[in-house]
Parts: sequence; structure tokens; C-alpha cells
Amino acid sequence: MRFLALLWMAACSSGLRPYGWADGGPDTPAAVAPRVWVNEIAPGNDSLVTDEWGEFDDYVELVNADTAPVRLEGMSLEVDGIRWPLPSDRILEPGEHLLLWADARGDQGPLHARVALSDDGGSVRVFSIDGALCDSVDYPAVPDDVVVGRFPSGSDVLAASIAATPGEPNPDDPGADTDPSVVLFPQDRVLRFDLALSPDALASLDASPYTEVPATLTWSGLSFEVTARIKGQAGSLRDINDKAAFKIDLNRAVDGQALRGLSKLTLNNLVQDTSAVHERLTYALLDAVGAPSARTAYAELWINGERRGLYLHLESMDDGWVERTFAHGGGNLYEGEYGQDIPWGGWNGLEQDIQGEDDVADRSDLAGLGALLEQPADPALEPALHSLVDVDRTLATLAVEVAVGHWDGYQYYPNNWRIYHDPVTGQFTLITSGVDQTWAWSDDPYRTSGDLAGWMLAIPAVRDAFSAQLVQASDAMRAMDVPGRVAADTALIRPFVEADPYRAHTVDAHDAAVAATLAWAAARPDALAGQIGL
Repeated sequence: MRFLALLWMAACSSGLRPYGWADGGPDTPAAVAPRVWVNEIAPGNDSLVTDEWGEFDDYVELVNADTAPVRLEGMSLEVDGIRWPLPSDRILEPGEHLLLWADARGDQGPLHARVALSDDGGSVRVFSIDGALCDSVDYPAVPDDVVVGRFPSGSDVLAASIAATPGEPNPDDPGADTDPSVVLFPQDRVLRFDLALSPDALASLDASPYTEVPATLTWSGLSFEVTARIKGQAGSLRDINDKAAFKIDLNRAVDGQALRGLSKLTLNNLVQDTSAVHERLTYALLDAVGAPSARTAYAELWINGERRGLYLHLESMDDGWVERTFAHGGGNLYEGEYGQDIPWGGWNGLEQDIQGEDDVADRSDLAGLGALLEQPADPALEPALHSLVDVDRTLATLAVEVAVGHWDGYQYYPNNWRIYHDPVTGQFTLITSGVDQTWAWSDDPYRTSGDLAGWMLAIPAVRDAFSAQLVQASDAMRAMDVPGRVAADTALIRPFVEADPYRAHTVDAHDAAVAATLAWAAARPDALAGQIGL
């Protein structure tokens, strides 16, 4: 879920004169309250920073917004009406930040306040030695790992932001995005993940790669106890002694744990995409046409201190992804494996990735769609189709599969697909995945193997709508500047490709695959237009 940036004006006037050390020295109070301001509030610190005990405690950061030092003795912090004396031995220099842990655990140290922040919003105030109000901030409910802060530090303007800087100056611009997971999908740098696996865990993964094992994940200096397992099927599956791909679950080991809002991480090993750009291009095209997509970023994985090479961090299709992708969350998400489909009882064998809290628990949603597909396709049944399927988004997904030559997807062979059921509209939407072997092949746009695709295209009006979606996909491919995207990505990852000790291909082969992808992409829009008779 995304939140708009919220702006407030600080309750403390920017014209106040300093307090603390007047002309008579540090023990002579000035006539007005000091400008010790609330600079940053983190009411839901899930993965921003840990205290000296290694705990993710909520925090309040103060800043001396004045030009003179301020002694904190006798001053107090108030959270939702409860006051706590500030550390009496501290003097804040001009511009200095002080991080206070709002964990109601004063026994853990002098910077641990006996107050707690509320997830539902609240108030934070600072008072001088004589009870004068220094600053007052009323903060709203914000997502976990989103702060309310002054941008820049010590200014009058407050905003909700993902740019948390505990103990450090805030940037001038808070940014417009308040989805904390954005930081895990950068487009201009390669992430680093470190995974620590015990000898027993390594042996278990070697013997049973799909069985989860305990592990420790480290990112940006923060460590989390997680579970990990190897992922992949024929072609992409590699063992633990090779370049294994991974599914990492933060919520399994510690209930409710998340990294910047993500409870799961998916690290694809890129062994079937010599260019290392196909997945990012395909998900960008899906997003451009309004089909269900997923965010991506490059990452380097290290295991027990050993570099394992370049990976693709692909957004996991979990509850958070559903909330970000569909108008209504809380629905069922099913996954089809190789050759599986929906009608003739096939719906009963699909894996259920998510049991929606607002959806049916007996697969009657799938059974209803299967029953429709078991009937001969007929224009008279088009209203029934629209009642059960989000036709536009499903056709957009299929059009992108055709446009990028996804021979291993639902359109041409039912593989690498999911389907989401909206519990409010009752409609299903098709989702594609496993898009690494793309941007190199093409076939008849109207040939189908997936039952839902074939049934839909047998209805003339739907087939015409699919043709329009193919045109849209072709136009979007022209507009997305494939050469520019590929140039930026290859410049970014080239050093990591060269340094990858487990890469499946030579650097020369990588360069050749990039060139081939660019050549194919340049010709594809015109070729697709010819295939659909334009």
C-alpha cells in the first residue's frame, strides 16, 4: 500500500531564540525555551536500526536546531501525555542529533525512554527545564519502517518518508514514496545480501534442496534470523555447491518479521538468461501495459563469506505483492506447475500460494471457472466469462507473453503461471512468471495451449480485444527504450558478471547475448505487427 507524503508545520516557532547557555555561561538560563526539536519519529521500526541490545525499538530523534549548545538537564520528553526526563548529563551541540529509544524499557540504558510510541499515531513534545514547550509534533499512523521527520533536519516542515536517518542529518527532500520496500529495488546500484548457513543447514540443502533450513540474512549491516531453501526446476535448478537460487522467508523464523515491508525474498540465479536482462525487460513491459508485474533489482549474494555471484532480486508474489498489485487484497492466489491447467478437475491440483483471508477456503472459486471452461466456447457465454475473469488484464498478460516470446509460459504451454481471485469482484486475473527465457523467439500470436487462453480467443469479440492488446504491447515495447534500459543495466552489472565465480556463461557469451537481445528487440515490434496483419 502506498501513502502520500504528509506535511505538517512544527508547533514551535522558527523564530525562537536559543536556550541553555546565555551570556552568563552554561548554568544561566535564557529567557525562552531552547530549540531542541523533534527531528524524526519512527513508530514502527521493523528493520531501520537496532539499539545496543540488537533490538528494533521504536525511536524519537531530537536535534539542537540552534547555534548554541543546549544542556538537557531538567528537560523532558512527553509522548501521548507521559513525560520522561531527558538524560541530565547530555549537552547537545548545535546541529547535533540524539537518538532516544521509545521502548518503555528504561532499565536497558539512559537513552531508553520509559514511554512508547503508538502505531495509530500520537503526539511527541519536548519541554524545557521550566516547563516551557520547545516543540510539539502530532504524527499520523504510518506504515512500519516509515518515519515522520524534518526535511532537512531542524527545519519547520515535517513529512512522512522512507528516508530514515537515525542519528544522522535528514536529507533536504523526503521523497514522495512512503512504501519502505522501494529501497530494496534500486535501479542504480547492486544490492548485497549475506547468508550464513550452518554445516547442518548446508548438508540439509544438499540432500533436500526444497526443505527450509535456518539461516541468518544480513543486509546493510542488519541481521535477521530467517529460513532459506533452494528454488528452481529443470533448467534453473542448481545445488548448494553451485549457483543455487533461493527463497528466503523472514516471517517463518520470527512471526511478523519483515525487511522494509518484505516478508519474503526471491533470488533468481540468472543461469538460463545469459544476457541477465530478460526478466527486468519483461516485468517492465508487463507494468507498462497494466498487467500484473513484479519489481526487480540486481543483487550479489555471499554465503558464509564466499561470493556466490550476481542474482536477480525478484519481488515475491506474497500478500504484500497482492495488496500492491490488485484493487482488492485478501483473495486466493493459485500457482500452476508444468502442464497444469484449470478445467476437468485440474483446478483441484493447483498449488495454493495464498489462502485469502476474505476468500473462500474450498476452491469453489476455481471450480466455477473450471466449469465454464469445460463448456464449448460460445459468444453467448461471454458475459459469464467477464463475470469470472478480468478479461482486459488477463489478455494484457497473454499479449506480453506473445510479444516477448515466452515459450515457457501459459499461452504456449501452461507453465510458469499463477491466477489471483479478487474476493470483491469475483474475477480471476492471470499472472505470468519464469520469464528468463524470453526476447529470442516468436510464434503464431493466436496459437494457444493454455485452456483459459484458448477458450477466450475462440470468442470473436475477445479475440479482437486480444489483437488490440497485442498492438498495445508492441507500442509499449517501442516506447520503453530497450537500448537505453539494457545499456544502463549492463553498465551496472558488468563488473559483477566478471567477478561472478559461479557464472554459468563466459563474459564473452554474456556480451553476445546482450547484443542478440538488442537486435531481436529492435525487430520485434514490426514483426509482431506483421503477424497480426497490421
